Amino acid sequence: MTVAALFARQATASDRARCRMASNITRTQTPEDRELAAKNADLAALEIQLAQRELDVATLRVELHGFEQRYLRTVGVKFAEIDDLEAQIASRVGL
Repeated sequence: MTVAALFARQATASDRARCRMASNITRTQTPEDRELAAKNADLAALEIQLAQRELDVATLRVELHGFEQRYLRTVGVKFAEIDDLEAQIASRVGL
């Protein structure tokens, strides 16, 4: 075997050994990484809560609008009747 062939064979063997070592390396989380992951989880939970509350607000606005419409139809008619009665009273009393 030539020197070049032996050198190439050794390089290939050492490359394989490096690849095996590299595949065994795992990254450990730093305290900052753990804190960031916790903050991201908190953020995701808060975003879900915000979306639910925005939906609740939109629902309440629709319900409030419906209530206002019913109120005006019911009470508005009564106020109109009161205004009419007050006008009749005023014309009969002479005010």
